[in-house]
Amino acid sequence: MEFNSLDAQRDACLSYARSQPGWTVVAERYDDGGFTGANTERPAFQRLLHDIENKLIDMVIVYKVDRLSRSLLDFAKVMDRFNAAGCAFVSVTQNFSTADAMGRLTLNMLMSFAEFEREMISERTRDKIAGARRRGQWTGGRAPLGYRIEAGKLVVEPEEAALVREIFAEYLERDSLHAIFERLRSLGRTTKRHVSRGGRVLAGSRWTKDSVLRVLKNPLYAGRVRAGDELVEGQHPALVERAIFDAANARLGARRFALPRTCERYLLIGLTRCGECGRAMTPASARTRGREYRYYRCSTRDRRGKRTCSTGLRPAAPLEAAAVEHIRALSADPRRIEKMTGSTHALIARQLSRFEQERTSLPGAIAKLSADTQRLVDALPGVATDERDAAIARIERSSERVEARQSRLREVEIAVATSARATRDIAWIAAALTRFDREWHRMPPSGRARLAGALIADVVVRGRSGEIAIASRDAFALPGHRTSSARGALR
Repeated sequence: MEFNSLDAQRDACLSYARSQPGWTVVAERYDDGGFTGANTERPAFQRLLHDIENKLIDMVIVYKVDRLSRSLLDFAKVMDRFNAAGCAFVSVTQNFSTADAMGRLTLNMLMSFAEFEREMISERTRDKIAGARRRGQWTGGRAPLGYRIEAGKLVVEPEEAALVREIFAEYLERDSLHAIFERLRSLGRTTKRHVSRGGRVLAGSRWTKDSVLRVLKNPLYAGRVRAGDELVEGQHPALVERAIFDAANARLGARRFALPRTCERYLLIGLTRCGECGRAMTPASARTRGREYRYYRCSTRDRRGKRTCSTGLRPAAPLEAAAVEHIRALSADPRRIEKMTGSTHALIARQLSRFEQERTSLPGAIAKLSADTQRLVDALPGVATDERDAAIARIERSSERVEARQSRLREVEIAVATSARATRDIAWIAAALTRFDREWHRMPPSGRARLAGALIADVVVRGRSGEIAIASRDAFALPGHRTSSARGALR
């Protein structure tokens, strides 16, 4: 296992490079410690491809081929980019390169077997989990309310189990989700508390409509386990009788309002706010005598009850018509469009500059934290028994910091790639506004929602007065970028 470390791999590659006359190793390191070779979305690897395409590298040396990629499809794409840039490829321990036809054939055969092996492992794992579920076994995850996990099995937690039974009984008696969670809140009850493997306590949260629904819809409580599209008999004890569970879910299925299967027909998803409580308004629909009615509803009122907010259901058509008129007014002002276009370009440039700075600094910070973590791990055998728990906690905290920075680096890489597409998005928005009346009716629902989201910051609906306030953005909103807003006039 010692020779699997990044430093050991680099030493082997350096020795090979030094044995070749006239070869010079670049100073930049392209290490992706902790990232899987199953895909190419690795920060250092993306920097490597960028440098190759800028003609800064003539040859890439790896310890083994699967250090580059374990996917044949990804590997083929990478080789195409290498060849287009005139960059060769050498595997040190497998003694071949892409410089000749035989090496390329051998390489593709090796990658085929590597990908086959990875897929077989994945299939065996999936089959094992699916087989366990078909036998009714618990296959992992956090224990639901009413149970705890012992030796990999679900065991009843008596106090929590009683609460689950109360929820089912009360719903069948009162047919009100709101009444249930309001009563639980008044009693100071919370959802299940969890303890992580590291000993960190994850406190329960306040009950909501959604958390009550999750209890009522969970087939585990009726002694069943979901295996794909089927429900099978579980090996764990049920908390409620099958008839009670089925009756509760039959009543839930008959509820009047539900989210539509597709939200494409709602122009203002994510843009509409309640003017009374400030929370989002979400889409809803109702069908009466074969006719469907579309609404936006306050999420606070929906989740916490009528007494929490006075804003009721608002028909979707008037809100969306007001938003379309607002966009049409913007389109009639060429100077405004030009100003927003310029502001967006400037905003993207500033954000890209910040992302590039993070992209440069984060690898060093990750390397330092990783080294600090490794030193803590190396020192662990010499730590006294009474201090070992504290030492392990320090290692876990250090590892979490490494993971956080690695996650941020992935976000930055995505943001940089997104910025490269921003120019096309800006051009599309500006063109759509310039020819708004002609283009709007031709757009699919997704295109209309995209344009509305780019121009409108929010639509505020005031429950008592019925007023609608629409706020425009100072710059176009693009995926992965934030813009400020300017308050529009009340309508």
